Amino acid sequence: MELDEFDTKTKSNEGAEIELLSLKTRAKSGVFIKVLGIDSDLFQDLKAQRSRELMDAVQARGKDYNPTREEIDLASCEMLAKCTLGWRGLTEGGKEVEFSYAKAVDLYVKYPRIRDQINAAIADTANFVLG
Repeated sequence: MELDEFDTKTKSNEGAEIELLSLKTRAKSGVFIKVLGIDSDLFQDLKAQRSRELMDAVQARGKDYNPTREEIDLASCEMLAKCTLGWRGLTEGGKEVEFSYAKAVDLYVKYPRIRDQINAAIADTANFVLG
């Protein structure tokens, strides 16, 4: 078996297009979101940064500090948005939604089922295997 079968880092750094599934039918939707994988350098850097921020918050606010659900959700959405490279086929009111980091954060905050699909996809190493 060739080692490149285990190389998820290269494609994680390049990104992969993930097609969203319809919530009603589970059929492919024609909406694609391009994201980095969990083995990408950026994802790993963001994960380490988030850990440092949590440790700093505990130090600043005391050991009883407990982030709220909203704080946790927003941090997750921001991290996911930073790992989002773009999208296509996404419309609102019949108009194409232009990609930006701010719009990606908003998308993941407002639409948790999209966030769930993308979170699952970036963690699925099969989406980031070469070849």
